[in-house]
Amino acid sequence: MPTGQFAAALLAPILAPAQNDCKTVCPEQIVASLSNLAPSLPKAEVEDLRAAVEQEVNTYARQMPGWKCVCKIHEGKGFKCGEFPLKLTVQKTGDAIDAYLTGTQGEAWTAVVSSQVMINTQSLADLASLKQAAVSAVEQTLSKVHPCGAWSGTINYVIDVTAPDINEQMRNYTGHGHYETTVFLNRGIAGVTRSANVKSDLVLRQRARAGGATTIIQSGTDKIEGSANGSSPATVDVPIRRDSGTYQIVPSWLEAAAGSLHRVTCDRENCTTHDENFDADQVRQMAIVGKLEDPNHLHGTKTEQTSIMRDSINGAQTLTITWDLTKSSSDTH
Repeated sequence: MPTGQFAAALLAPILAPAQNDCKTVCPEQIVASLSNLAPSLPKAEVEDLRAAVEQEVNTYARQMPGWKCVCKIHEGKGFKCGEFPLKLTVQKTGDAIDAYLTGTQGEAWTAVVSSQVMINTQSLADLASLKQAAVSAVEQTLSKVHPCGAWSGTINYVIDVTAPDINEQMRNYTGHGHYETTVFLNRGIAGVTRSANVKSDLVLRQRARAGGATTIIQSGTDKIEGSANGSSPATVDVPIRRDSGTYQIVPSWLEAAAGSLHRVTCDRENCTTHDENFDADQVRQMAIVGKLEDPNHLHGTKTEQTSIMRDSINGAQTLTITWDLTKSSSDTH
């Protein structure tokens, strides 16, 4: 039996991450302030500029690692959900647009990080140029901090596909498949490496008559060998549900890890060779669910085994998942 059949993709439910809940996930909130940015522009254009800055912040907070706990931009002086409110100020200083982030330490605002984007004098009264410079300065500033803290560590998935060696009168078979996926995080920035190797060797025999006697001859062979490797950026969501005392770890990535599979099939003396693409991504997205004991250290291991059978050959597919993630403190307070 070809190993390629044994090494089929593991089918498993993909658990959706918990929705961001300001009250239960994290108390962060952020305010945007525009200062002396466009005093000569009409009020409607100033509001357009403010909306562009707020959209950049909200988009960043929803999508980027280390920003998932920021609930939303909040207008006004009150903080409905903010033990540690943040303030983003965007202002014009000479021929530059500055964006700097501050956080509260008690009653005082403390500077965290800032960025500056230069803009030529002729563009200072141009809404499109101001908007582009302001959004760029905001993006540069937000990229330097992790207000929710940041996760570091590894998540490892190993799939082993095995079948016992068969040495019978009418057939011989050996084969195995090994798939390994490692997701690694360094202060919220994630990547993934994948590797896969499969190999099998099947020899079939049949009875035949020769010189009036019955004998056994080799009737066919099927040999498969393949490998694949790849690495790419990844994202990892880690929603914490304090109300239920559970957490999820949900890694995902887009790029495939491709390789090649070489197969030689012989029917008596007639052989055909076939090469095809081989994918190492047997685990493209697999959520981990655990019991919350320490919200800053998530770790564990689990093993799942599935029995499989093809062409009267019994095999097993074993998935082992190991994870160890540690959360660093916030960069803002």
